[in-house]
Amino acid sequence: MPIVVQASAVDMLKVKVITHYNEDDTDFGSDSTHIEVFLNGKFHKYLEGSYDGSGPEWAEGFVAGIKASGIECEIELEKIADYPV
Repeated sequence: MPIVVQASAVDMLKVKVITHYNEDDTDFGSDSTHIEVFLNGKFHKYLEGSYDGSGPEWAEGFVAGIKASGIECEIELEKIADYPV
């Protein structure tokens, strides 16, 4: 899905990537369960975790692409241990 951002419409692109882990994995040492990506506070994409799919690689590439584009952005990466075991 292409992302179109017009500079005049957005002061700064805000990207938030939340990586979820099992609720008992508070040191984030195992595989992630799933990943959520938000753009300017709105849900954008759900990704499978590192156990089921290539979500982490997609998220890393997505963030790297935004940085490389030169778009002024604020990127927040968050890890949460909240997936029921």
